[in-house]
Amino acid sequence: MTSIERTAYPRFTRAPSVKELREIYTPTSTDIAFVATTARGPAQKFGLMILLKVYQRLGYFPKPETIPGAIIGHIRAVMKLPADLVPDIASNHTLYRYYAAIREHLEIQSEGKHIRHVAAQAMHQAAQVMENPADLISAAIEILVKEHCELPGFSTLERMARRIRNLVNTGIYQSVADRLTEAEQQALFSLIARDGAESFTAFNRIKEAPKSATLTHLDEWLSRLTWLQSLGNMQPLVEGLRYAKVKHLAEEAHSLHATNLWDFAASKRLTLLVCLIAQAQVSTRDEILQMFTKRMSKLTSRAKEELE
Repeated sequence: MTSIERTAYPRFTRAPSVKELREIYTPTSTDIAFVATTARGPAQKFGLMILLKVYQRLGYFPKPETIPGAIIGHIRAVMKLPADLVPDIASNHTLYRYYAAIREHLEIQSEGKHIRHVAAQAMHQAAQVMENPADLISAAIEILVKEHCELPGFSTLERMARRIRNLVNTGIYQSVADRLTEAEQQALFSLIARDGAESFTAFNRIKEAPKSATLTHLDEWLSRLTWLQSLGNMQPLVEGLRYAKVKHLAEEAHSLHATNLWDFAASKRLTLLVCLIAQAQVSTRDEILQMFTKRMSKLTSRAKEELE
């Protein structure tokens, strides 16, 4: 399960500070005017104001019993209400009426189907780059808030994030696998073949870079690049995928043992291998380029010194 703390899903702080209470939960003149024209008695106005302020903070209506006493106490003090006055937020009928009034006042989109559609679109787009469900949830929240949508429950967003991530990833795996010929697929599978230690060494060799990228180890790096290129050009296979996604999949493959890859469907297994090799090819070229750049810089400096 995704921890709510790792997402942007709004929630109450355990002990709101005086500054937070003053800046977030103090009724404005607009709030006061709305409550005055919507609710009648003191208890009703008190209850409506509490729900209004917590919605403005959270973007959804929490269960009344979860509202911190410090928030209720602050609003009571600002409204100059008696200490024994109980806010009218106990009955479901009253709550639904207040919710409807607040939604209309704040022009909130509350239709469930529309909200789920907005959230799904945001998650689908984010899943092209991101992998963690917490990040997909946060991306959806950002768009929902921007579109003035009432936030669904956290568990709803979590289920959506996992389902959409799986759908997007399955599509990515299949698109990569479809670009490979049968011979190319078998060549990749041979890198993690079950028989013989030699094949496992090939997979490990992709993951394990040579010693430090210095000129003294240049031959090792050039040899590595030649070998990686012999595995095939992976760039056309990852074309259309976001770099962040390729990088994440490569990191996932790097964290696994060759035997672990056989636990996945063939399309995912192939995609992890392709992304791992693609990243290894890019990073190896970059290291070699940096070595040559440093070498040229030293030669230029030495030439200048000799001329002087």
